[in-house]
Amino acid sequence: MSAIYRREFLQNISLAAPLFLSTRLSAESTAALTKIRAAPWPEAEALFHQDPRWLGGDGVYSIDLGNGRVLWMFGDSFVSTSPAHKRSEARIVRNSIAIQTGYDPATATMRFFWAHSGVAPDAFFVSNSPKWFWPAHGIRIGSALLIFLSEMKASSGGLGFEGSGWKAILVDNPDADPDAWHVRYLESPNRFSMAVGSSILVAGDFIYAYSHSDAENGGTHNIFLARFPLDQAAKGILTNLEWYNGGSGWELQSNMSHGPPPLIPDGQTEFNVYAYPPHFPFLEVQTEGFPSAVLSYRTAESPLGRWYGLQQFYRPPEASRSDIQIYSAKLHPMLIHSGADFTVSYSTNSSNFNTLVHDSSLYFPRFVKAHWQ
Repeated sequence: MSAIYRREFLQNISLAAPLFLSTRLSAESTAALTKIRAAPWPEAEALFHQDPRWLGGDGVYSIDLGNGRVLWMFGDSFVSTSPAHKRSEARIVRNSIAIQTGYDPATATMRFFWAHSGVAPDAFFVSNSPKWFWPAHGIRIGSALLIFLSEMKASSGGLGFEGSGWKAILVDNPDADPDAWHVRYLESPNRFSMAVGSSILVAGDFIYAYSHSDAENGGTHNIFLARFPLDQAAKGILTNLEWYNGGSGWELQSNMSHGPPPLIPDGQTEFNVYAYPPHFPFLEVQTEGFPSAVLSYRTAESPLGRWYGLQQFYRPPEASRSDIQIYSAKLHPMLIHSGADFTVSYSTNSSNFNTLVHDSSLYFPRFVKAHWQ
């Protein structure tokens, strides 16, 4: 499928009957017949080096704003505080964003944005201290932009942080520069220790919000599915949140006494899901394993599943290094690429902070271009 056709399909899917009601393509048989060949795309990675003040970030969510513009959102980001533009003289802000102009990352331009606290750089999306926001996914709905954020807090165990719920914002002028955005923080009903909006998909009259639990479960992360009425979400109303309960269908969160069952039991906290015909009706991309990881995908015939088992398709070269962390694989279907069917990004980090500060090959997003076989 051409990149232009795929982008038009993604923009128009909400205007049609839900795709999953009409498809008869077997995701399981297609996965058995289809393989993915993937390779690094360093020419496209130059996109993230266009501003010498922005020295790397993870998370790496993208949202198609239309008219050749793509919003990128990052988690912890190094922002330079001196003319030397070195990480050793940078400040880590909890999130930052960028606007790409042009759908081909190998030729596009990029502008980065963050806030300021006095003269020092600060997070673009600000939470009440000591908590902070890391970006989740979002979607353009007509003239509005809906963005989901994961709220985080420090913890004494694990990696030193844990989830603390979610928040959503609505931007009513997303065609303006982010410095001039009108941002409205929405009522975001938190229950069941969930981070809502890890991946957003529109089909029919609903926004589907793939979500994850804040707490780890046996070393894996369960993925859950919520939905919002599309017309209400476009106005910033998210209070009629429903959870998918499997065979019993959908239930209003306000009526539930306990959390929903997982949709996918072996997911990640960072991933995404897109409609991706003709090869698959729906495609999910994530990393498998941590800290060393491979890029993997799974397929389904509908947003609800059945979701089939993970298929590995790319082992990053950094996986051979013992101190490197690989995570946060995402699909970016709006990007145009020469001779490839789709683009995936992933993040790299180090368990040794000194290595991260001095190794500039780490922490900038990595691109992989993939081909169906």
